[in-house]
Amino acid sequence: MLYDDRIVGEYDEVLHRPRFEFEPSAVHAILTQIRAGGEHVSAELLAVVLPDADDLPFLEVAVAGAALALITGNAPHYKPTKGTHHVPIRSPRDFIADWSRR
Repeated sequence: MLYDDRIVGEYDEVLHRPRFEFEPSAVHAILTQIRAGGEHVSAELLAVVLPDADDLPFLEVAVAGAALALITGNAPHYKPTKGTHHVPIRSPRDFIADWSRR
């Protein structure tokens, strides 16, 4: 799993939203596991425009880290409206199915 500080910050903000009702200690444990088990990447800005600009950091990290794929439930958000990228976009379902066959 690749990440940078923007991604960890996004997860921290989202997981602390009241509607999810996560205990702060659980959020801390998740973020600690991401940092311990993932790979921190220093990503550069891409000349790509996505439908949702908030998704760009995830693509930038995938490119910088030479990810084999970007796993997301929002694949349409990664179809550029300007520019191109060559990162395969996979659904969680497809990723798990492929992983299970290995």
